[in-house]
Amino acid sequence: DYTRKLLMPATLAVVYWIAVTFAHMPGVVSAAFALIMCAWMAYFTAIFDQKSTSLCLRWGMLNLEEKEEVLPDFVKDLNGSMFVQLIRALHWFLVSVIVGYTIYLAMHLCDIQNHWLHQAKL
Repeated sequence: DYTRKLLMPATLAVVYWIAVTFAHMPGVVSAAFALIMCAWMAYFTAIFDQKSTSLCLRWGMLNLEEKEEVLPDFVKDLNGSMFVQLIRALHWFLVSVIVGYTIYLAMHLCDIQNHWLHQAKL
């Protein structure tokens, strides 16, 4: 069901790419694409929350905070320790590396696309 809901933005993204690449209309098309995607994301998030809540109701997973148990291997003394802080710092370092690499890769792909477009005009 969710995969079918991804079909509309995927199709719209292809149309957007064609319009920007071949029709050379980046300004108006980009603004329209951004507005449509914002509306779609709000819709998809609402549908996802509704489905998630209905599944939690069906499976009896609501209000689990009142019934939760402490895991037997939980060590309360480690909570807030230097070891846990190191793990959290390494986690955010890894996140920043992945985000940075993604941005670098997107910039590199844009450079390749610009190079191809420049070569095609020659």
